[in-house]
Formats: sequence, structure tokens, C-alpha cells
Amino acid sequence: MHLVGFNGRDIREGTCARGNKKSQQANPGEKQPAKIRGPVCPEFISSFIVAITGAALEKLFNGVIRILAAHSFFPKKIRAILDASEIQSSEKCKGRGRVKKEKAPSLRNRKSRIRKVYVIVFGFKIWVVWDHASRLPLAMRFARINVNDTQFAQEVIEQAITNLAGQAEIVSIALDRGFTDGKLLWWLNQKGIIFYMPAKSDMNVYEDAISLIEGGVVAQRKRERYVGSGRNKKTVLDRWEIVGIEELTSAGFYGELGSGNHENRKDFVPNPINAVVVLQDPYKEKNPDCKTMVILTNDSVKKPLKVYDGYDDRSKIENSLFREAKQAWFIQRPPRNTIGGFRAHAYLTIITMALTSAFQAWMEQQEKLEKGGQDTGIRKFRERVKEENGNKLIIFDEDRYAIFDAYEVLILGGQNVLMPRGVPEKITKNDILIKYGAHLE
Repeated sequence: MHLVGFNGRDIREGTCARGNKKSQQANPGEKQPAKIRGPVCPEFISSFIVAITGAALEKLFNGVIRILAAHSFFPKKIRAILDASEIQSSEKCKGRGRVKKEKAPSLRNRKSRIRKVYVIVFGFKIWVVWDHASRLPLAMRFARINVNDTQFAQEVIEQAITNLAGQAEIVSIALDRGFTDGKLLWWLNQKGIIFYMPAKSDMNVYEDAISLIEGGVVAQRKRERYVGSGRNKKTVLDRWEIVGIEELTSAGFYGELGSGNHENRKDFVPNPINAVVVLQDPYKEKNPDCKTMVILTNDSVKKPLKVYDGYDDRSKIENSLFREAKQAWFIQRPPRNTIGGFRAHAYLTIITMALTSAFQAWMEQQEKLEKGGQDTGIRKFRERVKEENGNKLIIFDEDRYAIFDAYEVLILGGQNVLMPRGVPEKITKNDILIKYGAHLE
């Protein structure tokens, strides 16, 4: 506090008298020692956090990612994931967006008729490019909830590439069907980045892939896993059956111009795209009525399971990043109910999560080096000394002091303690005094 200009009186009494009058009225005539109020209140801090501009937050975020990349926290070849997540707010939030959404469960029976139920959702949305291997973000964008997923998709991927420049390379990226955009997929292809994205069921390329299953490359896989524990433990066999189909020409939207009237021209030549059809997997076994998944890609489909696994990684961002941010890091609880409060809180939360993951990875690496006999520096030495002396107590008597084990202090105080490890079964006060050279009468 002294470094930022506060003295002892400011720390004890605060920098203003705000709230003192109210507390005196609540307890009139009561004289108590003044509590440490602190120099500033939470509202004071939140006002400064909310005042951080969007450009400054992006600059801070990108700077942190570049530093992590420069210190080799990312693998050299990154299999990235792009996804967007909603951050919901109240209707009273200043600057929030709004969108009409289907309520889950999406279908309700009413008087023997099936109707869709819609709700209005308020809030914002974040776009994140994420590396599941290091559990670190590569780039991020923030906007209102009504902004389409495709609007910032290319921009955030370009930012991720810039942040990694010279340190690592994005070799593939998995996207949800909400990012369906022919221009985006073609741009990724031109950049040499492999993409994995499921096709929508109303697309021509989806129907085309389903109809060509018999002529495709079939791959199957079986894997055992255990469910339950103890007496209820049992083995479950998961099965996969994937079919790869090459050079489909029914995706007219896949090109530099995207979708549009140019697809109806006589001289229009569509760009070929590959696909894999998921005939069987654990999800389809549990949900037999769900539609067959078709994954579009510019990668080879000679090994269809490789494409399936490339897209299957996409689910990890939802569980490991977005759900963790909402449930454990409270990303939907900003310091103020405004667009500035949500934006600053979202960026700072994701930055803090990234630094925490990086620190955990660094600690694990240091422990491995230490176990191998390598000197890991003064900080690890201090931690080791702290662990070795964690059960010690210092007893002061005027200008003298003595260092005891914690259990020795309790025994000298007349307490009964459990037998400490590595010491005789029974220890008396005299034993401890003799140990430290005290003269007994």
C-alpha cells in the first residue's frame, strides 16, 4: 500500500469518512477500537476495473499470450478449437444485447400439438481460440449476445496466428456448425489449416454424403472402458463406425465468394470438399433417434477415424474452459452490471485462468526436474526449506527464543498428543527439556 501512496493512517481509517456517520448512528455512544477500514472500498476498485477500455483489454490479453508462447508453454503443432459462449445478464444491464432462443427442452406437448417454446435471453458473447493440450487460450473477442458466431471467427483466428508468430503453428482447428461459412472454410484452406466442422442436415452436401456411404472408406474401432466401482463395476464396449468420402462437389458455398447467386451460373465450378459420416459412436448408441453426423474437412479421409477424433476434441473447450469459467470462476458475475463491467470481467477472468494453468504446468515441470536431481533455482529451494520446517514453532521470551517441534510445545503445555512419526513411543516433559540441554533439579 505504501508503494501506491497510502500511509498507515489511510490503511487504518480510510481515505474518506464515507460510511462513518451511518455506523455511529447504528451504535450510538459505543466506544470501540477502530477497525482497519482499508484505504479504498470495493466500489472504488470496481470503478477503475470498469473504466478499462476494450482496446486496452485486448492488448493486455494478447501480450500475455505472446509471453506464454515465447516461453514455450504451447506445443509446436497446435490442434486448436474455436467456439463461442454466451454470458447472460439481466435485462437491466446497460449495453447488453438480446436474442430470441428456443427453450430447452425445445418441444412441448400442448393439447396434442407440438409447439416450440421461445425465450428472450440478454447478455454478451465471447469467442475463444483454445489449445486443449496446454489448456491455454490463443485469442479472444467480446461482443453482444445477438452477434452471429461467424462475424468474429476469422478475426479471432488471425489474432491467434499473430500471437503465436514464430513460436508455434496452428495445424488444425475444430469448429461447431454455428460457424458454417464457406468464406471462412476456404480462407482456412488457403492458410494451410485443416478444419473439422459438422454439416447442417438441410445442406445438399449432407444429403450427398449420406447417399454415398457405400462407396466410401470404412473404418471401425472398439474400445473397452469401466463403468461404476466396487461390486457395481462393469465393462462397457464402445464401438465406432466411420465412413470417409472424398471430393464432394455439392458444397457450393465452399469458396472465396461463399454462398450466393453465383452458385446458379452455368460456368460455376464448386470446390471439392471431403466428409466423414458417423454411422455409429457412443453418443449415437445412447441417442438412437439423433441425426447422423457428417463432418466436413479439407483433410484426407483415408483414415476417417483421424477426422472424427479431430472434431471430437471440440467438446473439451465447453467442459474445460466455458463451464469452468462460469461455475468456478464466476465469469457471469461482473463488478458492475454494464457492458464495461462484463467486458473487463470476461477478459480478466480468462487471463487469470490462463496464468493459473500456465503456473500449474510450470510447477509440474519443475517437480519432474527436481526428482531427476536437477537444480531448479532458489525459489524451489525456498519451498523445500518451507516444507522441511513446516512443523516448527518459535517461542520467544523477551530477548531469547527457542525453536521446537509443534508436538513438543503441546507436551510441554500439558496436552496429550498422538505419537509423532520417527520418535519414541512415549515422550515426557523431562525428555524434551533434556533434549535441549535444560538443567533439571
